[in-house]
Amino acid sequence: LPSATRRAERGAEIVSQLRTSPVKADADALYAKRFVVDLGSLAPLVSGGNMLKAAEAAEDTDVAITKAWLVSCVNARASDIRLAAQELRGKKVAPGVEFYIAAASSEVQADAELAGDWQVLVDA
Repeated sequence: LPSATRRAERGAEIVSQLRTSPVKADADALYAKRFVVDLGSLAPLVSGGNMLKAAEAAEDTDVAITKAWLVSCVNARASDIRLAAQELRGKKVAPGVEFYIAAASSEVQADAELAGDWQVLVDA
């Protein structure tokens, strides 16, 4: 198997190719549904334990945060980690808060490591 670094380099090559020749739907493509979401209407959530169903809007609660997770889902990209690193660069999580980070894949993590973004998160 190729190393994580080689996989990250190959991923960067593919992204570069897609930027110059993006994949596009056919002009006459049909869709079952379309969704429009106003991302400005979303609020950060605070949840306890492993139950997202018990989440509350962060502004509506006075709960001390002791653990924070920055995880990327299956379709996440290194660019998502880059944006998080930009927000946290030079900052530290609050004393008493354990900060956990996880990438969507070893390739995404390798990309973030090569860019220096992963270390920014570790240092936070």
